[in-house]
Amino acid sequence: MKHLYSFGLIIVLVVFLSNCSEKQKAIDNTFEVAGEFVNDYNDSIYIDYGNHSDSMVVRDGKFSFKGVLNADNNNDREAFISLKNNGGYGVVFLDKGTINLKLEQLSTEFEGDVFNWAKVVSVTGSRNHAIWDSLVTFRNAHYKEDNFGEILLNRLKTVADTAPSSPIIGRMFYLNANNHIFPKDSVANFKRLLDTTAMFADDVANLNAIVDAARRLEKGVALKLFTLENVEGKSEGFYKPNTGKYTLIDFWASWCAPCYERNKDLKKLYTTYGDVFNVIGISLDDEKQEWLEGIAEQELKWNNYMVANDWDAEICAYYGIISIPFNILVDSQGKIIEVNITNEALEKIVSSL
Repeated sequence: MKHLYSFGLIIVLVVFLSNCSEKQKAIDNTFEVAGEFVNDYNDSIYIDYGNHSDSMVVRDGKFSFKGVLNADNNNDREAFISLKNNGGYGVVFLDKGTINLKLEQLSTEFEGDVFNWAKVVSVTGSRNHAIWDSLVTFRNAHYKEDNFGEILLNRLKTVADTAPSSPIIGRMFYLNANNHIFPKDSVANFKRLLDTTAMFADDVANLNAIVDAARRLEKGVALKLFTLENVEGKSEGFYKPNTGKYTLIDFWASWCAPCYERNKDLKKLYTTYGDVFNVIGISLDDEKQEWLEGIAEQELKWNNYMVANDWDAEICAYYGIISIPFNILVDSQGKIIEVNITNEALEKIVSSL
């Protein structure tokens, strides 16, 4: 009976200690945001993070809210702050402890209605947000350098060594991998170094899609053919291989100012090297008339196509296209040579054909 009692006592102690541990975990992951507006705003404010939503009224320009972060899921480390008559969100990356947040209320008028959004002025007390701020500052300081992709990748590796559990490293890596700035082989290699359990779930899914798209864009891979709508409203395959010419598949839109600038020089290359070089334009416009007017305004003489559902189009998902201008250069057999090539680099290639 003595042994039975001792065994029962052990069970009670284990359960008690387990409960204490769970309570301690909750305490360790409690956060409080102490917010203040730098200008005059005294109305409702809303916060959404993970599966949680909260709201309160700003009084004398100040507000606060508390919550508990999920110890097993980093999705609630990203909070979206919005105001009454929401016109946009401010983003704050959360962490345990007290976070001091300063916001500025901005507004814009559209068709007679006024919309507000919360601009994040500063965040202190959150390690995750501090990592984000430091990486944004680093990126802005180096993005014009020729080897910017390698520079940023090395910085991310250094930060990951000091904060492996932060989802911010994965977020910054994913956003820039989407812009195709990293050396081709590095995306999949660096992803293997990341603790994907510490990343935002959507970032993991998006990064996996980027890795898959990167494989489809490797040099020597055959361009996949899609059926798209031409300027006459007919559906057809947008490209035929074995034309004897190198071809630039150019993704653009009538509303894209950088596309206009690149098209100016691209037209010159098309005119000068048209015997060995071709261009195919694929528009991400969501309005057909605007697309046709853009073609006419820019005098784009090459074959032009428009994708259905613009950014949600199958071809965009297949090649991981989330921003424009974007292009794919293929040889006369339709094999990929280069991705996102500049007009200067393009001229060097076509002038030697």
